[in-house]
Amino acid sequence: MMQYLSLYNSQFASIRELNRIYVDKTDLVYELAKPEAGRWYFLSRPRRFGKSLLISTFAELFRNGLKNFAGLKIADLWRDQTCKVLHLDFSLMSTARSAKEFLERFDSLMTVACRQAELDYERMEELDVQDRLGLLLGSLPNSSLAILIDEYDAPLVANMNDPDSFADMCRGYSAIFQQIKSFQGAVRFFFMTGVVKISLTGIFSGFNNIQDISLKRKYGTLLGYTEKEVETYFSEYLDNAADVRGMSRREVLDRLRENYDGYCFDEAVSTHVYAPWSVMSFLSAPEDGFKCYWYDSAGKPSVLVNFLKRHGVFDFKRLDEEVRLEMSELGAVHGLSDMNADAILFQSGYLTFKKVIGNYALLDYPNKEVRRSMEDVCRSLIIGNDIMNRICFDGIIKPLRMGEADVVVRFFNELMSGADYTDAQQISSEGICRFCIYLSLRGLGLEPRPEMHNAYGRSDLELDVGNKRWVFEFKFATKKFEVDKKLAEAAHQMEARHYGEARLGSRELIRVALVYCAETRRFSSQKLPQSVRIPE
Repeated sequence: MMQYLSLYNSQFASIRELNRIYVDKTDLVYELAKPEAGRWYFLSRPRRFGKSLLISTFAELFRNGLKNFAGLKIADLWRDQTCKVLHLDFSLMSTARSAKEFLERFDSLMTVACRQAELDYERMEELDVQDRLGLLLGSLPNSSLAILIDEYDAPLVANMNDPDSFADMCRGYSAIFQQIKSFQGAVRFFFMTGVVKISLTGIFSGFNNIQDISLKRKYGTLLGYTEKEVETYFSEYLDNAADVRGMSRREVLDRLRENYDGYCFDEAVSTHVYAPWSVMSFLSAPEDGFKCYWYDSAGKPSVLVNFLKRHGVFDFKRLDEEVRLEMSELGAVHGLSDMNADAILFQSGYLTFKKVIGNYALLDYPNKEVRRSMEDVCRSLIIGNDIMNRICFDGIIKPLRMGEADVVVRFFNELMSGADYTDAQQISSEGICRFCIYLSLRGLGLEPRPEMHNAYGRSDLELDVGNKRWVFEFKFATKKFEVDKKLAEAAHQMEARHYGEARLGSRELIRVALVYCAETRRFSSQKLPQSVRIPE
């Protein structure tokens, strides 16, 4: 019988006691926690990458020593004593909308955590929460407490769309962390995780000794699975997936790699890891195929999407291009007004290191899963989910198979009408129009090909359905009076291109010029004479 996966379990002690698969990273845990190492750490990683399990591992180590670490790498290394552990999960406070609410929820969180740690916190109820925290820390011996904070940024991210609430929440954070700083002598070990590093909280500016290890080469594989770990720890599951899918083990690994590997959290770009949630989700039910597990469970950044829409900081012209960004911009978010969307996408897991040249990083999607997930984000940004949910696949596939250009164009206009007025303003170029249609067709399960080149030029978008090859040329017009001229330009460009027998095979070529008018918010079209049937 195969050892159980730990898919829905992020508690270290429970995983070990139930004998579930645990990918051993405890050599790196030791490097961070050993007495001679630094005491204060911050780690940023995307959601569903094992941050909570890492925090739980530290908690168990400091609380109970090596009790549940038999057979792991740290068992021969750890010699330290146990200490009190204050374990705080800030995701439980994400409903707070002000500093007052944040501090009230923090007080409740502290009460529970201190009971678990047998720390005296409740007898000082007449004081403010920050004063109670200060008195608690001030009463402890030196180096007697481990403070572990998981998802520290959850309440802040939840308020990104409300600048006033966000600023007020930052003041609440500053009050708490100022007390921790003031009594840091009591702290043996401090480890904090999050998705986004936000400097306005006073955490990173106030603590001059906190080490941000998020991009350090040494810890590039601290979370996520290396390919060797996938093959070693999940060997039986890989064989099972191969049997279920009718594939070889090597083919399963290749598909896992292209769908779930490619995350690089190492500024030297020397390591890469698989998304653990996606790997285990696939291996638990390989009959379901290589789905977008990470996005469906944790990668839908609704707050982020709304923020990007509201502040207009998302550059649609760069959606399918490698991003070049200064390394200094990847470190932290300094404020809502100057937030860099690419840096947020990097910290959220949508972009990752591909190369670092001097002070610049080249970023791109890690893998197919994230690329598909990013397409879903973009569809929600530009078109909106409501219109996609209303549109029926059968409503477009039949006219595409039949070569009914007028029906296809009406379908495109129905798609574009789904954007509300604010979103429609973002449809401001030929490239964005093309991308809207590309994303929509992809969302319906089709395989459009953008910007196809040949010796005679480049087509904007091509799509094969049945025995038809559709070729679309896109233009953008600001005003209605420009449409006819733009249509003529598009038709002329298409006429200049040659589609020979080698490219078409037995397919019928259908060429359509499309001009999107910002004033009317719809496509005008012209179908070119093209019923050229190339025999097989």
